[in-house]
Amino acid sequence: MRTTAILLAVACALLACAVDAPAQATAPAATPRAGTLEGSPPSRRGEAAGLRERFVRRGGGRILLALRIAEALDLDEQQTIRVATQLRAIQDRRRALVDERNDLETRLASELAKPSPDRARLESLTADVAERDRNLALLPEEAFDEIAKGLTPEQRAKLVLLRSKLKAQVQSERDRRARAADDADEPASPPPRRPKRAP
Repeated sequence: MRTTAILLAVACALLACAVDAPAQATAPAATPRAGTLEGSPPSRRGEAAGLRERFVRRGGGRILLALRIAEALDLDEQQTIRVATQLRAIQDRRRALVDERNDLETRLASELAKPSPDRARLESLTADVAERDRNLALLPEEAFDEIAKGLTPEQRAKLVLLRSKLKAQVQSERDRRARAADDADEPASPPPRRPKRAP
């Protein structure tokens, strides 16, 4: 199982690098400045962080989630491939729903911009947007329901526990981003005034 997971991770990472290679080859090389981070040899940690970022941007997050599920549930090779395929299908459905929602919002804004908007059309478009929102909210439930099919009772129990951990981590990340956004919006406090010296 561990060997399968490692091979999948390496294959996906190499695929991500291969996809990035043409863009990197055609981009002009920047001249590094002496005494800067760019001018120094990149550390292993920096290389790993860059690879991970490119990997996640190109769908690697889904693969990493599949591997995490496979490790936590002790899945065999066929089960791991099935989970990755299911997550890919959910990801494709999410993208389609987001595209549909964006298109509906554009049409809704265009209708509202008219001097006399058609109220029936506004109602219809608003209901369609709400439906896409509901479908997007249900996708995580659908994903775990699909993954649970074909698992043993022990694996389904482990999936329930893993799901709780993932929810807690997602909520923690959302809270962290919200706090960071609030801190960025707060104006910087003025420096303290020095007490005036007595004449």
